[in-house]
Amino acid sequence: PEEEPEEEPEEPPPAEAPQADPKSDRAFLLPSLFRDRAATVWLDYPAYMGMQREQGRDVLVELTDPRLKPLYFRSEKNINCITNACKRSGFKRLIKGQSFNLYWGRHLNEKALRALNPHQAVNHFPGSYGIGRKDYLWRNLSRMQRQHGERSRPLAASLVPVLSGN
Repeated sequence: PEEEPEEEPEEPPPAEAPQADPKSDRAFLLPSLFRDRAATVWLDYPAYMGMQREQGRDVLVELTDPRLKPLYFRSEKNINCITNACKRSGFKRLIKGQSFNLYWGRHLNEKALRALNPHQAVNHFPGSYGIGRKDYLWRNLSRMQRQHGERSRPLAASLVPVLSGN
């Protein structure tokens, strides 16, 4: 039997926040540019920025299939920008349970990754710190150059501006 997700209780917005980030029960999907690839959830800018994402807006599709709604996200910590972006995009926060669509937190171990369903996404994939941190990226590029010599030079040269901060 499917477990019942425990949702975060609704809180009224504080009275002193005139431009509170609005929650939404509507979710929009941006179709993939690639054939046979799933659409992604549309995340727009917060209202207080006074701007909207334009690229792709003309091809958005509203998620209306009741079997796929509501969307749930789960995070280990309450990170305001993540929480607000998800709620603005039609997600509800899941406090307990595994019925999430999006998990935002630490790197999951192998057992947890294998337990994910195809509709579940996580913010880290195994070993992502090896390319996501400049010091580890530099270490890995150096090792690649030692092992593969001249064959690795074009890739390493293309990343020098990234590593130097330019």
